[in-house]
Parts: sequence; structure tokens; C-alpha cells
Amino acid sequence: MLTMLKNAILNLVKPSATINYPFTPIPSAKEARGALKIDGPLCIFCGLCSKACPAQAIQVSRADKHWEVDPYQCVNCGACVDVCPKKCLGFEEKYTAAAQKKSNVEFNG
Repeated sequence: MLTMLKNAILNLVKPSATINYPFTPIPSAKEARGALKIDGPLCIFCGLCSKACPAQAIQVSRADKHWEVDPYQCVNCGACVDVCPKKCLGFEEKYTAAAQKKSNVEFNG
């Protein structure tokens, strides 16, 4: 009984152990890759990123100069970033709120 009383008093004195998510963004770990981003003007639409993607989340149309990634399929493995000859793909560390509906990230050259 005394142990439980001691824990109750300590919990009243200590600061909160949780984060008020989503009102307070959760700091990302330095090992986290983040969201996939493209530097559009550098892209040559070669399609190597699409071929290297194990989740088939990237579609590239060379004729239309159109690049599209489905963030719900992307597993953030970094294979596309490694094979990009122009190094226009990368990961950005930023807080992204939960999506209300499914949408793709697109770039038209």
C-alpha cells in the first residue's frame, strides 16, 4: 500500500511524460529519413528511381515530363535517392500532420 501511495505522490510532482500530440509536434529522431522530396528543375525524368523503388511508389513519364510518388506506398528505403544520377531526390526532415485524404505528390517539368 505504501509503494502505491509513493508512486501516486511522485506522479503528481513530476512533469508529464507524454506529448500533447497533434498540437505539439513530435521531434523527429536524427535517424529518421523524413518525407521524400524532389528538386524539380534538376530532374531529367530518366525513370531510374521508378525502377529502383521496391514498393513501386514512384511513376515517371518521360514523354509528359511528369513525376509522381504515392506517399502511402513509399517505405522510405532510400533506394530511389541512391540511384538518382542528378541527385535531385532526397529526404527532408519536417513535421507532417496526418492526412485527411489520400493524395499523391506530383511534379510536372
